Amino acid sequence: PSFPEFDSNFTSFPYVSILDDSVRFGSQNDCKSSTECIVPLRWKSIINFMNATKKISNVLICGDKGVGKSTFCAFLINSLLKRYKAIGFIDTDLGQPLVNLPGCVHFCLIRDPILTPPYMNTNTEMYRSIPIGEITPENNPAHFMNAVEKVIKLYHEASISSDSSNSSSLPSKIPLVLNTHGWVTGLGCDLLSEIVTCSLPNYLIHLVSPSYQTRLSKQKLGPSEVQLVAKRNNYNFVDFTILQNKLEFTNRDNDNCNEAINNVREYLELGGLDANPQRPKPAVGQLRDYRFVSYFWELANHNFAQICPSKKPKISFFGSSLCYIPPYKVFTSSFNFYFVGSRIDRSEYLRAINGTLIALCNSSDSELIENVGKLPLSSYLGTALVRAVDFENDCFFLITPIPLSQLKNVNTIVRGRYPTPINFFDKQSHKMHPFISTPSSDGQGIGSGTHKS
Repeated sequence: PSFPEFDSNFTSFPYVSILDDSVRFGSQNDCKSSTECIVPLRWKSIINFMNATKKISNVLICGDKGVGKSTFCAFLINSLLKRYKAIGFIDTDLGQPLVNLPGCVHFCLIRDPILTPPYMNTNTEMYRSIPIGEITPENNPAHFMNAVEKVIKLYHEASISSDSSNSSSLPSKIPLVLNTHGWVTGLGCDLLSEIVTCSLPNYLIHLVSPSYQTRLSKQKLGPSEVQLVAKRNNYNFVDFTILQNKLEFTNRDNDNCNEAINNVREYLELGGLDANPQRPKPAVGQLRDYRFVSYFWELANHNFAQICPSKKPKISFFGSSLCYIPPYKVFTSSFNFYFVGSRIDRSEYLRAINGTLIALCNSSDSELIENVGKLPLSSYLGTALVRAVDFENDCFFLITPIPLSQLKNVNTIVRGRYPTPINFFDKQSHKMHPFISTPSSDGQGIGSGTHKS
């Protein structure tokens, strides 16, 4: 077959959305049957306090895994959108970000309320995203922190020098919401401390689990590691009753409060969300797979409609639909390749990327020169699936929903360390390819770990 080549002259196949409300992710029917999210009254009081001040807020949310950081971020962003046309949002959670795909530090512009689960928010407007290629900062903390510092610096620079006549520039005077990873002990706490130091938020909000609050009320526990981080950065510990009094004061005399809040640095500790025992929670890895499926969803369903126009798209046909998408033909000599956590010989590039998800990025000449031999702080443009490789012509074939206008800017390819979801291979047996991690049923002494097929 003849495939469009990945160069300045390549052409694209027709791409339009053909999904109707009955099958679209996040349809009204799904919303009616979903479980209602009950927001604690204490959360609402803090939002009211922030909305009562005229000062642009810089808010950092931290806490352990599963305490509701993403939910609080969405609630905060939706509340701030009542006052601002856009919200700056930096997400440093590599494994479970609120918006877009895992494996990157994202700096996004949120212009519309977030009303869908995180795994459906895969196409949020990116101002700058930097690929890390990991779902945890543990393996390369230096590169992770360089990326975080880069996007925070971009926010401060862009918000000061914004050109209102330029639609692509960052809107001036917008608040910043910064979500952090759920690793708050050991190295994870050190990284959190570095993020707090370089971002200097007005409000440091720490969500704690209900079980921690129970133990805190029954035992005399010492300060948590997050509390020590706040103390080292000179944050004022604010009791909730004091906050309520400040809220009343702010409503009476907003102007005086606005002058005093310029250098405010307050630490607030809030209770997290209780898990719903009646609703089974998908595994973290499964939720991560959902994100990649959602990212390619409309692309796959468009082709499924052409193949089987009489049937409605289903997730079980996702892999089959991908097989019929005309891929782009890409020559390896046109790009800079980076393999996270591995050193791959040039002759083995095609074998290393076959059947995997790769990040398509743009790197400036200065970034490539400054980072010889290591992953540069590239601009992430999107993700692609490598469908096949051609050793004879030194090229490979990929599919991606990225628009052609952005594809022409790609000059760097990053192969991360997260496996391709099993939904992409539903036409093959798991033992037919080396790209899938599957649960072990006969392994001895490996607990709940996984092994490569």
